[in-house]
Amino acid sequence: MTNIMKYSRLVASIALFAGAFLLVVFHPKESVRMGRQAENGRDDDAGLEKDWFMTQRSYPYADIPRHAFEKMKTTMQAKYALKNSDRKTVAAAGANWVLQGPSNIGGRITALLIHPTNENVIYAGAATGGVWKSTDQGTTWANVFNECFSIGALAFEPGNPSVIYVGTGEANPSGVDTYPGNGVWKSTDAGSTWANIGLTETGQIGKIILNPQNPNEVFVAALGLYHSQTTDRGIYKSTNKGATWSQVLYISDTTGGTDVVIDPSDSTRVLAAVWTRYRTPHESITSGSESGIYVSTDAGNTWARTVSGIPASADLGRIALTFLPSNPSIVLASAAGISGGVYWGGVYRSRDHGSTWTHVYSGTSNETQVWYNNIIVVDPSNNGLAWAGMTGMYQTIDTGATWFTASSNGAYHVDHHA
Repeated sequence: MTNIMKYSRLVASIALFAGAFLLVVFHPKESVRMGRQAENGRDDDAGLEKDWFMTQRSYPYADIPRHAFEKMKTTMQAKYALKNSDRKTVAAAGANWVLQGPSNIGGRITALLIHPTNENVIYAGAATGGVWKSTDQGTTWANVFNECFSIGALAFEPGNPSVIYVGTGEANPSGVDTYPGNGVWKSTDAGSTWANIGLTETGQIGKIILNPQNPNEVFVAALGLYHSQTTDRGIYKSTNKGATWSQVLYISDTTGGTDVVIDPSDSTRVLAAVWTRYRTPHESITSGSESGIYVSTDAGNTWARTVSGIPASADLGRIALTFLPSNPSIVLASAAGISGGVYWGGVYRSRDHGSTWTHVYSGTSNETQVWYNNIIVVDPSNNGLAWAGMTGMYQTIDTGATWFTASSNGAYHVDHHA
């Protein structure tokens, strides 16, 4: 009996050791240690659990299939549709549902529109919550779009705010809860109804902008599916309000568009920011020499990279752009440019409409996830005043030469995406 017990313990010990060995060597979460770029600026395992989270949802594919949401929605509607008799039975029983909570669950706002002539009306796009509309300056909200939960961009048609464009697929790709979209949608009745107008394969859309002189021209910056190498990345243009599209700027299958702006003084001059962003369970690429700024002088038909003042660099990452409305010869660019595009590389300024650049501010080491949130905007009534949003919010009063913290992280939630 004793020998049997000893033998059993020995077998159990061997099995336990073998199991532990297999867990360390083959566990999907732990197998991503090698070759990984730390997205938070630390050489540790932060982010591995995020990869594991997404892998469970996308397996056996690198990304969640583009049209999985539509298929799921159709399947669920068919599965749970009530027959007419069932509806009558439920109605007769007086079965009414009342939301009981929780009501304190927040989420990222990735896009924001304020009506140009009625400040009571606001539209907000959420990372995983569709598009919402307020008619009382944000006191109350109603969901007006849920054809895709992941929202990347919103835009009004210039001169006609009843026409709204939605770019789906959040373009702030982290390791967790960043879901692909299903293209561009358009409403012509202030959000009451919507129609899909294409670019369904682009994955994540970071920006939509319309030519204020000719609203037939629409530009879209598409980052693409960031877990996959795809040729759908880049800048797209429509000359007929979204009826058809052309890919006018393509860099590579790992580099996509994150921002696109039109010169207020010359609508044929267009600037685009492109970013190398690609992630697998084994590495996370947040920068590359293909990242940079491109300039078009013929309304987006042809492009040339501007490298004067912003040279190609392996550390150049995500870039955000803004023209000064009253002095459009000046352009500001907030760039991730340190340690593999993780840290804030500061602000570049152009005084010749984006042709050449000067590095006017070196950034701060406090910002360690500029690949995740990077925006820059200018006060339309005071062009010396601008804000840059990352984890914190920063402000300049001298057109980008000096910056100071505009908010305490304790005042409101960190991370600024819109």
